[in-house]
Amino acid sequence: KVDGPLADHGQRLVRIGHHDHRRRSIRQALDLGQIVQRRGEPLFDGFLLHSRSGVAASLSQEPLARVDPPDPALIRTDLSVPVFQFLSETDVAAAGLGFGRARQPDTEYIRTWEVPGTAHADTYNLGLADTDDGGGAVDEALFETMIEPPSAIYSGIISCDFPINAGPHTYVLRAAVRGLQHWVRAGTEPPVFGPIDLDAAGDPLRDADGIAPGGVRTPHVDAPIATLSGLGQSGDGFCRLFGTTTPFTADRLAASHGDAAGFTAAWNEAVAAAVGSGALLEEDAAQLRRVVRYPGS
Repeated sequence: KVDGPLADHGQRLVRIGHHDHRRRSIRQALDLGQIVQRRGEPLFDGFLLHSRSGVAASLSQEPLARVDPPDPALIRTDLSVPVFQFLSETDVAAAGLGFGRARQPDTEYIRTWEVPGTAHADTYNLGLADTDDGGGAVDEALFETMIEPPSAIYSGIISCDFPINAGPHTYVLRAAVRGLQHWVRAGTEPPVFGPIDLDAAGDPLRDADGIAPGGVRTPHVDAPIATLSGLGQSGDGFCRLFGTTTPFTADRLAASHGDAAGFTAAWNEAVAAAVGSGALLEEDAAQLRRVVRYPGS
C-alpha cells in the first residue's frame, strides 16, 4: 500500500504527534485525513495523538490570514481510520491544555485513554529514557523515583519546586502503541476505559491518597506508595508540565499496606489487573513484578 521512498519500510503509515506536534496531528485527524479519503485511499492508516490539548493548530497562518479551528477541537466522526488519543492527567486538566473540554465518546474509530497519576513529562522521559536499553535497569530506577523523587533534572539545569512525577506514563503508552498496531493491522479495537473523574471546575477529584479516580488504572495508583499527580508543579521553564510525586510517610504506608508482604501482594494483584484490562503489556508487567520494593526495606 505504501509507495515511493517508504515502500520498503512497511505496509502501514501512522501519524504520531506529541507536545507541539500533536496540535498539527489533531488538525490532520480533523481535516487532512478526510480530504485525502475523499480523493481515494487514506494518506494515513491511523493516528496517535499523544498528550494533546483541547485545541488544534490553526487552519492557516502568516503570510495568510490566520484561521483558528473551533475550541474545543473534536475529532471528526466520519473518518474511516483509527484515531487513538492518549492523555496524561496534566493534559486533561492543566491550565493551557485542558483536554477535558474536548472529550467525546469513543467510536469504532476513536479511542481515548486518560491515565491518572501521570504527567506530560516525568522522571522517565526527563532523563531515564535516554539510557533505557530494555534490560530492566531503568525499570528499577524508575520505580525508585517513586521512593526518592528528584525535583531537578539534567544536572540541575531545570529545577522544580516539588519532586517530579514518577508515574506509569511510559508503560501505558507502550500498551497504547501496541493496541494501535493491532487496530490498524487487524481491526482489533483497543480496550475502552472511562475518563478521569473531574469536578465541575474541570479539576481531578482525589481519593484518600490524593490520587485521581477513574481513567486507565495501574498498580502505581491502585497500590500506591506515593501520591502521583499531573498537577501542582511550579518552578523553572516547563516545570508546570512535570507533575508531582509525594512519597507516603511511614505511617501512611503502614495504614495502606500493613507491611512489605502486604504491599507486594497488593502491587502484584494490581499489576495482574492492569494486564488483564489491557493497560499494561506482559513484558512490562514482568519488570514491574521484579522491581517492586517496599520503601525502607
